[in-house]
Amino acid sequence: MTFLFLIFDGSLWKFWNLQRSQEQMQVRMEDLEEQAKKLEFKIHQAKNLTYIERQATDQFDYVREGDLIFVFSE
Repeated sequence: MTFLFLIFDGSLWKFWNLQRSQEQMQVRMEDLEEQAKKLEFKIHQAKNLTYIERQATDQFDYVREGDLIFVFSE
């Protein structure tokens, strides 16, 4: 009888939804913690001048004086 009351009352449905929401939030928190660790690693690397130069070269085609440049035509 109590089980039927919980079903018709909606309490059991609400409880199930809360459980599911909690699991989803836990997964989301783990994802955010992983992203935070990656960002902390990037911040730590950004303190290294070699890393900054590599990023400038890769992303912005930065070259230093004396670097050899190759241009390929199609």
